[in-house]
Amino acid sequence: MSVPECLSLIKDGVTIIAAVSAIYIGFAGLNSWKKQLKGKAEYELSRRILKEIYAYRDAIKNLRFGVILPHEMPSPPVEERDEMSSEQQDHYGLAKAYEERWMKITKARERLYPDELEAEALWGDELKLHFKALFDLERELLISVQHYLKSCNPDTAEHTKEAIEKKDAKRRDILYDMSDETQNQADAFQTDIDGALSKITDFLKPRLKG
Repeated sequence: MSVPECLSLIKDGVTIIAAVSAIYIGFAGLNSWKKQLKGKAEYELSRRILKEIYAYRDAIKNLRFGVILPHEMPSPPVEERDEMSSEQQDHYGLAKAYEERWMKITKARERLYPDELEAEALWGDELKLHFKALFDLERELLISVQHYLKSCNPDTAEHTKEAIEKKDAKRRDILYDMSDETQNQADAFQTDIDGALSKITDFLKPRLKG
């Protein structure tokens, strides 16, 4: 083989090696870029969910606060007030107070929903199951509020009140937060809420490290 032929073969070999190297580097760079994008997406999603579940937690606490302040209880519209007894007017204000408090929970839940779907697409069912445990507790609280408002409504029939009382006898009393900070005694329902939230935060916080 002549020298020119050898040089040509070496040149072709170098070209092939360079091309293969470029392809390898390109794929490596693409994979690194994909990992960076995935890490950024997980970080942003985790941050959003954590922010919203803390707002959700606070809304639950606010609803279970045992004192209804005067400004939370509006009076009925004038055209309705004249047809209502004082007990009916009081219940109107109480119901509106709880309606407004529950609305904060609803809005926090609505803000969470799109991120729940994205989390399911990105991570599968694990986080979804943690959310289900949390929302099951929310449903338990909703039933407690509904029963309370029906029971103290002067327009509720006595047999309905009795039926609610029988049902509630089998349920735990969770309407109010009974935590005693002076005795360092936590409320059982709030402990359940905190436990469900902890499973969510434990899942998400490692993903904030990028």
